[in-house]
Amino acid sequence: MIAKEVVKYFYRHPISKTQQIEPLSDGSAELVLSVTHKMEIIPLIKNWMPHVRVLEPEWIDEMVKEDVNRYLSIDKKVQRKKTMLDEFEKDILESVEGGHWKSKGSVDARLKELLRNQKKKSYLYKGERK
Repeated sequence: MIAKEVVKYFYRHPISKTQQIEPLSDGSAELVLSVTHKMEIIPLIKNWMPHVRVLEPEWIDEMVKEDVNRYLSIDKKVQRKKTMLDEFEKDILESVEGGHWKSKGSVDARLKELLRNQKKKSYLYKGERK
């Protein structure tokens, strides 16, 4: 299924010699084509997202969804790590402002304490227990 906003591009620049465009009453269209390997079409589907949707075969639709979900889960992990680093930075700044950095020994001890706390937080993010 091709959204009406982008149908014109598929008419102007066919993606396959076998493509057939079947216009629908709402301005969108169905694109029918033959491919010999999944990698002929999956990158094109991803390139045109969210303006295209796979109707058939279902296994290609599932592959695209799995890839998108995997991508989104990576993004969530990166965001969690960024949040943890932001919290760690905040803890260090609060320690500096609170005067916990009086000598080399106190700096080392405070950093070790902050790192231990950060590790505990990372286990909580992962749903693990130490």
